Amino acid sequence: MSETMTKAHDALCLATDNTPISNNIKRLLRLIACDDVIMAFKDGSYLVYKYNDISYRQDKLIIAQSDDLPFEI
Repeated sequence: MSETMTKAHDALCLATDNTPISNNIKRLLRLIACDDVIMAFKDGSYLVYKYNDISYRQDKLIIAQSDDLPFEI
């Protein structure tokens, strides 16, 4: 994946801009999945939600390449 802005980068920027939307995205993913989540975008980029069983505040949203995914899709 190139270093250019991808759809995953765009989504991560929205989720980490120090507004209430960041925590709401994490809460929503936590409520729906209760586990790790991979979001795949048409441009081939991936946004990974890493679940933490202690608190949504410790959950992470990261950008990954297909060979760096924490689990198989």
